[in-house]
Amino acid sequence: MNLATQFLLSKAHSQLLLQKFLPLRIILLISTIYLGRVIALNSSGFEFGPSLCMFRNLTGLPCPFCGTTRSVGNLFLGDFQSALSMNPLGYVSAGLLGVVFISPISLKSFNSYIAQNWWRLNQKSQIAIIAGVFILIWIANLPRMF
Repeated sequence: MNLATQFLLSKAHSQLLLQKFLPLRIILLISTIYLGRVIALNSSGFEFGPSLCMFRNLTGLPCPFCGTTRSVGNLFLGDFQSALSMNPLGYVSAGLLGVVFISPISLKSFNSYIAQNWWRLNQKSQIAIIAGVFILIWIANLPRMF
């Protein structure tokens, strides 16, 4: 069997698995949302409890992602305005959660595409991109942190 045939069989098998397990993944997503809502209700949207941010615990400064957990907690509570003001990345996190549960094959192909292009870059470019993204997120979040 040649490589093209194997790829087509693999793709067909993936589509079959996608269709077969979709109801199970939807049930799992709904269960996760329900559990997240229960936890968010008991902790006022994850407002109370210890800080899990290692950067903040070590430096005392807010990291670019500070507020993302509370933002997701507010999404679970249905308070969309507060979620946006806590950290807009909460919406991104919730969207990725949905994609992971509903269509893992789409996520896998997107991840492959990103990985292939990422490893074509040299190390200096990779570091510059990562640092640039962190700095942009941090600058965008600074006004709401202080």
